[in-house]
Amino acid sequence: MPKRHPKRWTILAIASATAVLSFSGAGAAWAFVSTACSTVENPFSIISCKASIIEDFQPPQTIIAGAEIVKKVAVLNEGESDCFVRASVSFEDENCKDWASISFNSADWEDGGDGYRYLKTALAPGLESPPVCTQVVISPDASKAQIRDFNVIAFCETTPTKGRNGAVYSNAQEAFTARKESR
Repeated sequence: MPKRHPKRWTILAIASATAVLSFSGAGAAWAFVSTACSTVENPFSIISCKASIIEDFQPPQTIIAGAEIVKKVAVLNEGESDCFVRASVSFEDENCKDWASISFNSADWEDGGDGYRYLKTALAPGLESPPVCTQVVISPDASKAQIRDFNVIAFCETTPTKGRNGAVYSNAQEAFTARKESR
């Protein structure tokens, strides 16, 4: 007479009952979730602040003492909203300051004392700022030994004119300071 295995049948019956209950419970849960939840639209939007450097540079054939080299650096707002702008324009080699200088536009840009110049007004989408600098001037006293090829590095950043709490900033320095503090 074959031997019966009551444990095996008990385990199989419990596993089957568990599977049936699990599937019926999942169906009930899905039915509840699909009818009890509502759809909500996201009320948030992303402010697009994107900019690029626009440059008018006319390098001379040779660099001589007393030369004024056209170097106009402006910023184009490529974003979809008004933004504040700051720019940094400097010599790549700090030793160039011994025999050359950059002429900055102080009528439209303010020296922040932190290595940046801040555009005094917000820049609207699609518009180009007045140039932050207009030329590089070689000192009339510079010797041929001092004068050499050089690079001027230009960098810009933008930030929204409004803060996270909806406050409108009054100027670029305030907006950049608030952005730094909120990090």
